[in-house]
Amino acid sequence: MSDERKIETSGGDYREVNTNDRGQYAERDVRNDRNQQGIIANDNATINIDKAELNFAPKLAERTGTMPPNNLQSRGILESGQFVGREDALRELHELLNQSSQVAISSAKVAGVTGMGGVGKSELAVQYARQHLAETYRGGVVWLAADRAGLELVGFAKSSFFPTIDFAQLGDLPEQLNYCWQHWPAEKVPPESVLLIFDDVTDYRSQVVPCLPSDSRFRVMLTTRERLQGISRLDLDVLSPKAAWVMLQNIISEERMAAESETAAALCEFLGFLPLGIELAGYYVCEEECSLAELLAELEARKREVLKHEALKYPEPTMTAQYGVEAALDLSWERLDLDARFLGSYLGLFAAAPIRWNLVVKPEEVTETVYEALRVARRKLIRLSLLKKVGEFFQYHPLVKQFFLSKLESDEFVIPPEHQLTEGSSGLMNLLGMSGHS
Repeated sequence: MSDERKIETSGGDYREVNTNDRGQYAERDVRNDRNQQGIIANDNATINIDKAELNFAPKLAERTGTMPPNNLQSRGILESGQFVGREDALRELHELLNQSSQVAISSAKVAGVTGMGGVGKSELAVQYARQHLAETYRGGVVWLAADRAGLELVGFAKSSFFPTIDFAQLGDLPEQLNYCWQHWPAEKVPPESVLLIFDDVTDYRSQVVPCLPSDSRFRVMLTTRERLQGISRLDLDVLSPKAAWVMLQNIISEERMAAESETAAALCEFLGFLPLGIELAGYYVCEEECSLAELLAELEARKREVLKHEALKYPEPTMTAQYGVEAALDLSWERLDLDARFLGSYLGLFAAAPIRWNLVVKPEEVTETVYEALRVARRKLIRLSLLKKVGEFFQYHPLVKQFFLSKLESDEFVIPPEHQLTEGSSGLMNLLGMSGHS
């Protein structure tokens, strides 16, 4: 796409200046129709043609209002005081993004928010962005679904900054992204910081790396279940009992909490202080107009089928979460191989207390190959935030424990024929008492 303008020089000549999107232009004498030599100009170059001055920076969309460009819209909890229990996490995340001295493949600073499904990673990212938009990230905040981040980023930049640019003429997606990084508007020197949020990253190498800018003004935040190495990382845990209580109270009212104080505490504990579980349960109680005691009794009666209760299945349209608890955990389950699924289900048979590994299996009980397969499977469970290592112990969240037990008894746990099993899987089947199954 090009931009053509006619200018009159001091000598009275009319020259036509033709600029393309890359900052190149050629001039020709309109009166004599003589092609002149092309000149390369950088983004902020001022070109003198006799006494005429031209600036060939990209034409930018006019900024309306005082708020930096962003696409946060109505994401997340909007009411003041409703987001609770994450003050320390917000401060730590800000330090990771703005004081990190990490060496990475890009000069953009990268930090990840990791944790199990339902722990509130996306909500934390939204609240952090809102809190720091006006002061820290005057260059803008862009929320991106990780699986289509490149396309969404180009779409945001085009609508916000470059409405007249034909991006198709710039080349493929990497070239279009490079154009965005090079021409991202700045009103000050040094330029204002920009925050890019990649939500729900499942493959860092394919979803994030191709989109990383090389300019240090950019900050990159990831939300992911995967405990990535090599980047600054905030491992998000469940809420404290007090914060969980306040969260439930904000949903169902102070009066109802006061009337069922002990039951409310027991319900939060039963749900493992998981934000998603508490939020779903709170909205369910309000909609069904049932008591907390009634809901808790129903959940306890379900035992291994607790995650299939209506109270934990369907998020409200106003919630940041898009899945119920079981569906959120299913996303992690789908990324596990058979060995990790076997081990996860086997660990679910243990008591809710932290587990010593030598109680799970001793090296002398299995072959070296099986023992190593178990260690690899354990590492995968930890990496996807399904299993937590606390010192010498390993621990499940109570809802994750129920999730794996339900999988073990469901039709979804499909065991391939024996000849297709690895030695590790066969060893795990023996531990589960499932040997000979084919």
